[in-house]
Amino acid sequence: MNPPSELRSSNAASQARLRRIEGRHNALVKQIRRAFSRGELTEAGDCAVEGLRVIEEAVRSGVRFKAVLFSESGEKLAGRLLPQIGSHVETLVLPDKLFAGMVDSETPQGVAALVHYKQTSVVDVLERAASGPVVVLAGLQDPGNLGTIVPIARGKTVEILSELGSRGVRVVATSSHKGVLLPEANLALPMAVLVGGEGTGVSKDLLGKADEVIAIPHNPQVESLNAGVAASIVLYEIARKQSALSAPHSGGST
Repeated sequence: MNPPSELRSSNAASQARLRRIEGRHNALVKQIRRAFSRGELTEAGDCAVEGLRVIEEAVRSGVRFKAVLFSESGEKLAGRLLPQIGSHVETLVLPDKLFAGMVDSETPQGVAALVHYKQTSVVDVLERAASGPVVVLAGLQDPGNLGTIVPIARGKTVEILSELGSRGVRVVATSSHKGVLLPEANLALPMAVLVGGEGTGVSKDLLGKADEVIAIPHNPQVESLNAGVAASIVLYEIARKQSALSAPHSGGST
């Protein structure tokens, strides 16, 4: 059974947009390869992403695309993705081997893209503290941990903590071995969670600026928790307590 004419027309239009690249020295290919290998933004502030689901989520989020690249075996995805992406976006097809060498994945999914990273100001993030917790990251070394805690804004930690205090936002610092145990901590909003770097945790001078220090219970044989994991655990506990407070009380009258 042949596909509907509308689908055939869409696929034909998508194929017409694709430009085939054979060499690894193409400027765009080199740019994406560097972005993947270094785990950082390009000089223009673009972020390299890979995979059908991730790219479709980027489309739904309204981010601006610079380029979309398909492997030859992933070219079939063009008919699905390109109608969702503006016609001004550069679209390329690469040999499978060249594509696999460009992306940072052991099992490439056949499509990658450069999207413009939307910058968020410190003020924008701080203004959200009234409705939800803010996470302050101090001394992170692994940029991969940032991907689990978004949106992100850059600033000087001391200045951010001072601004939080002036807005009446409590600062709760995390610690591996000391402080109030997380289940017993006061996690009432508005509040900010201060998370330190891998291994060293929150520095002593920053701990002194916190309103409370909390400890996340874990196996004594574990020296410290991954920063992204620590932040996720605390945020989950905050959400759990907020949900318990807002839930209607059950049981009949006495």
